[in-house]
Amino acid sequence: MRYTIFVFFFIFHVISWPQERDSLEIRIATVDDPKEKFEILYKALNTYYNTDMDVAEKYVNRLVSIAYETNDSLLFKAYLEQAFYWYRRGEYKYSLVVYDKADSIAKFLSDREKHARVLYAKARSIYFLGDYIKCNKMFIESAKIQDSLGNTMLAVDAYNGIALVLMEQEKYEEALKYITLAEEKSIAQDSLPPQAIFSTKGIILKELKRYDEAIEFHMKSLAESTRENDLHSIAKDYNNLAAVYGLKNDHKTATELYRNALKIKRDLKDKSGEAITMVGLSNIYSKTGDYDMGIRLLTESLDIAYDVGNRDLLTYIFENLTDLYKQKGDFKSALENKQRQMQVKDSLNGLEFQKEIAQLNIAYETEKKEIEILKQQKELEKNRLTIKNNRLIFLVAALSLLIITIIIYFYFKRMKDKRLKLQNLLNHRQELNRINTKNKLQEQRIRISRDLHDNIGSQLTFIISSTENLQFQSKMTDEKFKLKLQQITQFSKDTINQLRDTIWAMNHDKISYQNFQSRLLSFIDKARMANELINIQLNSKVEQPINFTSIRGINLFRVVQETINNALKHANAKNINIDIYLKDEQLNLLIQDDGIGFDKTTIEQGNGLENMQNRISEIGGKFILKTFPNMGTRVSILFNINTLNAV
Repeated sequence: MRYTIFVFFFIFHVISWPQERDSLEIRIATVDDPKEKFEILYKALNTYYNTDMDVAEKYVNRLVSIAYETNDSLLFKAYLEQAFYWYRRGEYKYSLVVYDKADSIAKFLSDREKHARVLYAKARSIYFLGDYIKCNKMFIESAKIQDSLGNTMLAVDAYNGIALVLMEQEKYEEALKYITLAEEKSIAQDSLPPQAIFSTKGIILKELKRYDEAIEFHMKSLAESTRENDLHSIAKDYNNLAAVYGLKNDHKTATELYRNALKIKRDLKDKSGEAITMVGLSNIYSKTGDYDMGIRLLTESLDIAYDVGNRDLLTYIFENLTDLYKQKGDFKSALENKQRQMQVKDSLNGLEFQKEIAQLNIAYETEKKEIEILKQQKELEKNRLTIKNNRLIFLVAALSLLIITIIIYFYFKRMKDKRLKLQNLLNHRQELNRINTKNKLQEQRIRISRDLHDNIGSQLTFIISSTENLQFQSKMTDEKFKLKLQQITQFSKDTINQLRDTIWAMNHDKISYQNFQSRLLSFIDKARMANELINIQLNSKVEQPINFTSIRGINLFRVVQETINNALKHANAKNINIDIYLKDEQLNLLIQDDGIGFDKTTIEQGNGLENMQNRISEIGGKFILKTFPNMGTRVSILFNINTLNAV
């Protein structure tokens, strides 16, 4: 519906500003008067809107330059035309900035009629930006002003706009009231309603599913268009009629009407109109099941939309392609076109568009000052040219510097964002790999510990049971044999205990200090039961939470276990004290006995002591042994708490 309405607004402008088809440059070259040049250029512009928008932009800018040499009224007219150029290109935000310039002049001249015309024009642009409440207020205000000034037919235009907004909001009954009001006001002026009134009323009736009445009003619109020989309006009427016949499932008539409209659009070189007509025709083919033909038409219209740079039209075509591929059952292509539709939508608010709007806002603020300069130009005519040239140089330099600065800023920002995004992606992947590796290691630990428990543990248990049975059943009095069996039994039990400790460590990714302390107390209780004559005390003053890795936890436990066993077996000690505390960010573990000690210089260091030193060293700690004959033994184990969680 929105593109039908876009054509309506364009037709209105064509009716308001008649076209000249003469050779433009030759006519301008033969004229010296700036006002006459302005009028020649102004009347010829509409020709280029349908043929070459780049040439149209050139002449619009030239029109503004000529207007600067004349008066405020012509400058207002030039700004209105420049804003319409951006509107015609689908750059509605640009058009609003330029319409504001025209409105500043209208207010400066205290011209309510000009202000009402700007309100109407701005409302059209705001309509396509989707702010229906704001544009409706502007249409209403414009209609009130034109009514109060007695410009009934211009008020009719505004009422027609109100009807279109209500139609977009799907308030079709209210829209019908306003379009009927516009029709009645036209008749009250003893004139036929404008062709656009019939056209809009036909669209509203179509939405109300009153198809026969809709066809009647579209036929009235076509008759008026034909009488005026207005090819743009004729093509629009063909499109509207085709849409209604399509809803009535008269596909043959609808196809014929769309093809008539398509021929006119191509003759007029109206690229946007051609693309819109092709979209309508594709819908008819999709209804008849000819999806391939519908897709081909939409693809051709897509190329045209890219050529004219109409992003709203691109979004509309991608939406239709998505629906058509869904009907065909090609959901992959439907998804691709939906994604492309969203990309086009996102680009409307992209960084590049924001940059251009920022530049226009700066230009707009500068143009406000130009209105004041126009006042001074009337008083200082002799100095006007010099002032204008100086300001122009300044503006060009400032805008050039600003543009360069913005380009550099956004370039480096984009590069920085890309690097940050890439780094985050790499960090994420590394973290995933680390977690996967960690999980695999944990699974491997669990599997190994289960194998140790199920296989080696059960075998050691069998050995213990067998040796105890042999001792019980044996009738031999050979003490050496019995002693040997006892040693094998004890060795097997010690091995099982060590195996259980190893499984305990392997089943944990991390071992808390509380868990470690609990394991150590369990070992001390067993040691006390084995030798009740020795007093073993554990003094722990660690309050803050500490975690050991599984490797660090088992190594530390083994060293403490070995140290206590050595004191029990070799030192003839009566007391063994174990102190654990924190000092200066360092974990201190001290084991001291009052046994016989030994001379490190005279006794060769055994594998047990060397193993303890290696165990502590490989997990990043310090192992200190102090002993003298008849003075006991002191073992100190030190760790930096900041590295306790390191593997």
